[in-house]
Amino acid sequence: DLAGAVPTPMAGSEKFVLGFPLKLLGAFLNSCAIVGDLGANRSETQVYESYLRWRWETHKPPLGPVPQGADAIAKMRLVFMAQGNSKLLLAAWRQLP
Repeated sequence: DLAGAVPTPMAGSEKFVLGFPLKLLGAFLNSCAIVGDLGANRSETQVYESYLRWRWETHKPPLGPVPQGADAIAKMRLVFMAQGNSKLLLAAWRQLP
């Protein structure tokens, strides 16, 4: 509900920009280049996987090399859905059986 509760478009846009955490707004705007790849002979899955790799590579603090293997996508998705404490989340992941 960043803009829906405000009845005027300009006030809604202002609330949208000012109400977003700056880190999240920056990631959203920077992701536009990745989304632009849709339809360029790449499937939605390929574009999403590129996005996940890009987010991993640009993560602050750095998380190391991009994960490989059967659990790579799950690991990257969890890190970005958690939006914080990435190192702690990855340490917990390594403890899973």
